[in-house]
Amino acid sequence: MASTSNWRAAILRLLAPRAVVQDTPNDFPDRPAGPLIWLHVPHGDDRDLLVDVVSGMSDLMPDLWYLVTTEGIMHADLPMNCFQFALPVDEPEMATAFVNHWRPSCVAWINSALRGSYIDRAHELKIPVFVVQLRGHPLVRKFSSRSYKAWKDRARLCAGVLVSDERTSKDFKDAGLPQNKVELVAEFEPASSPPPCIEAERNTFANLLAARPVWLASTISPDEYLPVISAHQQALRRSHRLMLILHPAKADDGQHLAHLLNASGLTFAQRTLGEEPDTETQVYIADTSEEVGLWYRLASVCFVGGLAQGPDNCANPLDAASLGSAIIHGPHHGAHQKSFERLQHAHASVYIDDMDKLGNAVEMLLSPDKAAELAHAAWQVNSAGTEVTEHLINLLNTAFVKTGPAA
Repeated sequence: MASTSNWRAAILRLLAPRAVVQDTPNDFPDRPAGPLIWLHVPHGDDRDLLVDVVSGMSDLMPDLWYLVTTEGIMHADLPMNCFQFALPVDEPEMATAFVNHWRPSCVAWINSALRGSYIDRAHELKIPVFVVQLRGHPLVRKFSSRSYKAWKDRARLCAGVLVSDERTSKDFKDAGLPQNKVELVAEFEPASSPPPCIEAERNTFANLLAARPVWLASTISPDEYLPVISAHQQALRRSHRLMLILHPAKADDGQHLAHLLNASGLTFAQRTLGEEPDTETQVYIADTSEEVGLWYRLASVCFVGGLAQGPDNCANPLDAASLGSAIIHGPHHGAHQKSFERLQHAHASVYIDDMDKLGNAVEMLLSPDKAAELAHAAWQVNSAGTEVTEHLINLLNTAFVKTGPAA
């Protein structure tokens, strides 16, 4: 009859067909020479956190290796210094063989139930284990009294815990973990990295614009062309030197925009024709698809769309936030709903629900103080989600320095 271990391994294979399951010590690949950190990250939603931690730790210690374990889903496109496997069954014999083989310097257990045998063996070897629990810990309240005691016994062994809610913090403290080892942090949200640009191009345009006020309409859909042009005409009555950079979602719409601008009476220049703005240019048609990072760097105010319905009718607002632009947007957020909710919760953007209100929003943000206040708030929203990453990197780095590289 097959052993319980074999049956559990077979079930794990069914649950995680894409994962590499290690059944016996003979299945383990050779451990690389040098220091290694173990990151247990079972959920695909935590890939961004995983990558940020690996990137941050690698900046501090370029020769580090990482053992990444999961529970049924593989994280795609990890750096070359990562080994990735499904964690074997939670049994003392397997856990002992696993931890003895990999000998990590420290461990981070991210949004996962505690695997008792692995926690025990790491503790026996004086390997610090840190827990990151950002989704609460509902299993604690569903345990039987015996299971809850087992959980508390393992929780007390943790070297440090990062949690995002008070109830989970209380769970770990009630388990007996010292208060100074339980830290309350913000929920993780991946920060948007600034879109790239060619610095020489930015310098050229900055010189051409000669400190003129500039606002950007980014990734604009055809239904928004006329409202954007109308908003600019309104704003020009207050600031006659103001220039609009009009960046269409479809790069090949440049000629259509030129036709609309001719009819409006506004003076314009067009990027794909090799034209550059001068002191008389009121609108610059930025009809290229790869230079949005350049336009964000030139504009203090950015309308990112969302007035027209459609899945792709809105730019990622955190791109603008990462480069210090004040943000205006409509109600339709497409794939970026969560980012807009974060901005609105922090009062870090201007929400308009009607195309006729765009001009008023632009006029309001012509005030440098108001635009700077809003841009700073948006930048803080984009940066705040990295708090948990920074805390975890600090914990791992401190533990690594104290314990030194494992054998």
